[in-house]
Amino acid sequence: MADQLTQILQAALSGQSSSDASTQLLMALSSTVQQQAAQTTMLQQQLQTMEQRLAIASSTKDDRGGLVDTKTLGKMDKFKGGRKEWPDWSFTFKAFLSGVDGKALEAMSWAESQTDLISEEAIDSEDQSQIIHKLNGQIYTALGLLVQGDALDKLRQVPPGAGLDAWRRIVAYYEPMNRGHKLKVLQKIINPKLPRA
Repeated sequence: MADQLTQILQAALSGQSSSDASTQLLMALSSTVQQQAAQTTMLQQQLQTMEQRLAIASSTKDDRGGLVDTKTLGKMDKFKGGRKEWPDWSFTFKAFLSGVDGKALEAMSWAESQTDLISEEAIDSEDQSQIIHKLNGQIYTALGLLVQGDALDKLRQVPPGAGLDAWRRIVAYYEPMNRGHKLKVLQKIINPKLPRA
């Protein structure tokens, strides 16, 4: 566009009638202004989209954000799968994750209380489902890096990213009489499924 304006100005200086040159110059300037306005609008839309994405990303974090710098804590010990080490390891694991994200403990407690498969639909029906979805993947990754033995077998039974359902299964295995499982046993007593005759 700058080349076109330069040519029009040179033509005006070389003897073209000033009204023709002025008209061409005005048309070229008008075209340039329109192109600049279109570019400005496009850039404003891109900026607005980026701001919206940033707002969504910020809102999915806990208000307190990451509470603890996990680099300073060092690494957690792997859980080898022994029932005797489970209470201490699970306590430390929950504390570690709640230091990373303040909502992790709440999400994990919710998962522990579930008696059935934790599906995407079950998560979608919960308040703060965006946060729970994010934690679902993070918990899956953390478990994948930190568990072995029977706990790893339970993790392998869930689809990739389904950390809350894996946590539910692992807790059910190591703590068969926790709150959620007591409820399930009570429901079986109240509504027994009788064999069909």
